[in-house]
Amino acid sequence: MTDDILHPRVEVLREHYRDFLPKAYKELEEAGRLEHVLEELARNMEHDEMAAVQNGYRPDEAREITNDTWLPRPEPETDDEPLPIASFRELLKEVIDLQQKVSEASSSRDTSPEGDDEADDAQPGGSSPAR
Repeated sequence: MTDDILHPRVEVLREHYRDFLPKAYKELEEAGRLEHVLEELARNMEHDEMAAVQNGYRPDEAREITNDTWLPRPEPETDDEPLPIASFRELLKEVIDLQQKVSEASSSRDTSPEGDDEADDAQPGGSSPAR
């Protein structure tokens, strides 16, 4: 059962799968795994979005980054085009790889030197010390 916090995100994912990934939606539904996959993706998205906000992103930026990372790409419109990802297992591996990249990027933001912020604050023609 989906908790109240994740429910809206699960519904967005459900709609995304139904509209853009109808084959995957049908396969997952027939296998009885649709709810589990949607809830797991929703949990991962919620976690990454909160981590991005804690790392200084605005909530709207964090949601955009999270959606770009976790929402699967649409299926091709014709059967002539090969699927970008051959199977659900490969899709899951790609999702995990992307999650690691986001996590690594987040932790590298946490460990950046404090002095770098001063260079970002310098105004053109302003009060930055001459070199």
